[in-house]
Amino acid sequence: MALSMGNPLIAVDIGSITRFKEGKVVLLKGYGFDSLVIKIEMASESHVKSATTVVKAVDPSNRMKLLSASEIQELQNFYAHQTGMLLAMSKAEAKFGAHKWTVERVLASHPALSDLRDMLGEYQHSTGAGAALCKMDQANLVGMDKALVARWTNGETEQDPLNQFKSSLLARGGMERLGEIVAADLFIANRDRFNVSGGPWTAWIDEHGPNERKLSGMKTFHNIGNILLCLKNDGPVMSGLDYVDPNGQGGGMNFKDWNGVTATEQLIEVTWDGRILADKAKRRQLAKNVVDDIDWLLQACPTPRQQNRVVFPGNGTAAEKSLEKGMIDGCRKICSKLKNKIKQYERDPNKTRFVAGVSERYRILKGV
Repeated sequence: MALSMGNPLIAVDIGSITRFKEGKVVLLKGYGFDSLVIKIEMASESHVKSATTVVKAVDPSNRMKLLSASEIQELQNFYAHQTGMLLAMSKAEAKFGAHKWTVERVLASHPALSDLRDMLGEYQHSTGAGAALCKMDQANLVGMDKALVARWTNGETEQDPLNQFKSSLLARGGMERLGEIVAADLFIANRDRFNVSGGPWTAWIDEHGPNERKLSGMKTFHNIGNILLCLKNDGPVMSGLDYVDPNGQGGGMNFKDWNGVTATEQLIEVTWDGRILADKAKRRQLAKNVVDDIDWLLQACPTPRQQNRVVFPGNGTAAEKSLEKGMIDGCRKICSKLKNKIKQYERDPNKTRFVAGVSERYRILKGV
């Protein structure tokens, strides 16, 4: 069978494996034009599932599924077969004077296999409570960090990544789409893209690399690499992928798993970020801060940082309103999903424990 989200993952369908992100993401390719991305998220399986439900409410293209136990076993079978085959080849080479390879030497020459081993090991170590193995379609993504490095090193061209970000955000509906991503991140307490807990923040670009640069004074953006653009055939659009925060709001006890909002706030003395969506003054201030940061990033971060906006017309006033509109629209889409989830959970004895937490979120946001 072809590798796809709709088919179960089977070892014999995997033709090759490529590293996407060391120790975290690999790309599987089949024997045709089929492919599948495998990713480990450092969060509980229940949070990944609930967060995905929320993000899909604002962007149905963001499909990510937990791997089943049988699919994880198939990955283990693929890893064992590949390493066994490579070791057998090394033994054959040794007969002709080549050095005999150990498993570690094999993995050193095949980084994607090493990544897969580490991902499987991390998942087994965490037993699903602190790690989740997921599959997703391959997407042509570029991060804001890579776009900035490309501009700094190669100069500006019409189609350079930073100008594609600019084109996407200035297009009709572009800032509204970003606003919906903000709404989803606030709801699921993802601070690994925007961080509304204080600031100003320092963001690092290409940390420890040849193009390392420190961006001081960020008002909202915490991880520049998670500001993502999806390059599609019909044009670039902002993407809400990479929405699982490995740290979680408030550390160990958090708002990730449909647990009660008020009780958790009292326990950890941290306010749920989702409340910003229902607070007009805070919502507008966040929109202002996001536009400030985005405008500076789209300028390629000249220093000293100017107070006036340059990229957005009219000093960004319309951009602020569009972003806030997207936050409101995103919140309403999420509330519609919550309403359906409440009915679903009330009918399922195995999920009734989620009803209180989902209902509390719905009550807080339904008036937005």
